[in-house]
Amino acid sequence: MSGSQVGALAIILIGLILTVVCVVMPTWSKNDPSDTTRDSVRSTNGLWIKCTTYATGNWDCDDYDRLFLGLPTRLQAGRMLGIGSILSGVVGFFLLTFGLDCMPIGGDGSQKKTLRLIAGSLAIFSAAFLLVATSWYANDIRVQHQLGTQERLLNTGLNTNRFIFGEALFIGWAGAVMTLVGGLIALCSGCSSSDSDDFDNQPRGYVYHPPPAKAPNVNVQEYV
Repeated sequence: MSGSQVGALAIILIGLILTVVCVVMPTWSKNDPSDTTRDSVRSTNGLWIKCTTYATGNWDCDDYDRLFLGLPTRLQAGRMLGIGSILSGVVGFFLLTFGLDCMPIGGDGSQKKTLRLIAGSLAIFSAAFLLVATSWYANDIRVQHQLGTQERLLNTGLNTNRFIFGEALFIGWAGAVMTLVGGLIALCSGCSSSDSDDFDNQPRGYVYHPPPAKAPNVNVQEYV
C-alpha cells in the first residue's frame, strides 16, 4: 500500500499548489471582449486585487480598500473558503506525510492509519471549500452576465460591462478535483487492512520447539 500512499501524497501536493495559485491569482473574472469598445484594455478581478492591462504593456492594479467588511458577498465567501481550503490542505499534507508506512516517525501501524484517515478527510474538506468558493463566484458572474444581456436587449444604447469566467476559476476546479482524488486515496489507504498486516499484529503466544533428532539406525552384529 506504500505506492498508493505516496501517490495520494503527490496528488494532494499538486492540488494544494493549484489551490494556492487559484486563490492569489487576480483573474477570477475578466471583462467580456464583446463589450470592450477598445480592444487594448483588459480588466480582471480577483479575490484580493483588480487589475487593468493596456496594449502598451502597462498595467494598473488596486485592492478593494477593505479586508472583509463592506465587500460583496462573493468576495467575502471566496476569501474565507479560499483560506480555509489552503489551511486544510497544508495540515492534511503534513499529516499524510507522517502517516506513510515508509516514514520512520508517526507511530505504529494503527496510528499511521489514523493519520491517513484524518489527512484524507482534511483533503476532502479542502477540495469542498475551494469548489464551493469557485462555484459561488462563477454562478454570480453568470447571473450578472445574464442581467447585463437583458439590459442590452431592452436598451440598445446602454453600454454595460459584463464579465466572464477567468483562468483562476478553471485552475481552482482542477485543484479541487486533484485534492479530492488524493483525499479519497488517502482514506482508502487508511481504511484498508491487508492479511499480512493482520498477521503481523497478532500476538505471539507460542515458542517454536524443533523436533528431536533421530538416532541413526545402525545394525550392530555381535561376534562370539
